[in-house]
Amino acid sequence: FGGEGAAGEADENDDSGGGGAGRGAPGGQGGGSGEDAAEPPGAAGGQPNGAETLVPLYGGCGGGGGSGKAHGGGGGGAIQLSAGGRLSLGGQIAVPGGGGGGGDRFRSGGGGGSGGAVLLEAPVVEISGRVVANGGGGGSGASWPCCVGSAGEGGRASLTQAAAGGPGYTNGGAGGAGGVAREAAGGDGVPAQNAGGGGGSVGRIRINTLELQGAAATSPAASMGDQLDGW
Repeated sequence: FGGEGAAGEADENDDSGGGGAGRGAPGGQGGGSGEDAAEPPGAAGGQPNGAETLVPLYGGCGGGGGSGKAHGGGGGGAIQLSAGGRLSLGGQIAVPGGGGGGGDRFRSGGGGGSGGAVLLEAPVVEISGRVVANGGGGGSGASWPCCVGSAGEGGRASLTQAAAGGPGYTNGGAGGAGGVAREAAGGDGVPAQNAGGGGGSVGRIRINTLELQGAAATSPAASMGDQLDGW
């Protein structure tokens, strides 16, 4: 998916990091590069996009690539579950964003992908499991003079633990953390000669119901509605 959620790509003429993708919150900015590790600035993170109602329904957005071959993480998928009576979820639904790739030699890391989208609709919705749409971590920049950077983690199936960005090395900046319920936006990549990519934001979760039962554990927090057309 492109548009507002799409993150900026790193400039091939410098080694600033790729931006993290946005969906339910802003994506993290890629780390800056240059001699002072701040100029030029890294690529911008993607912006929040799409309606809380998840109409139309689409998944997460991809992170921006690094300055070399480091790819941006893919966006999470989109799931809709609807029932005419009772919808019970006892397991787990996860639509995580992918981690950004580590920078190849002398290059920056890619940005993480944003979490996807989950739409649940029924007169009665019971959630005793969990529903998560967390963002992926940004990749780290390459370590001079020999080693490629590390990829960021994919979004975790957790309510509290964010996906880690790739760890930093000598002259290689760490990637930003992915978004999770307690910190919905993606973390910024760390400035360095070979900068880290930004983390991807959380996605979106929507529950349309007349009665919500159970713990309803979600990351990020779900938006609620009671519009059940035809029921």
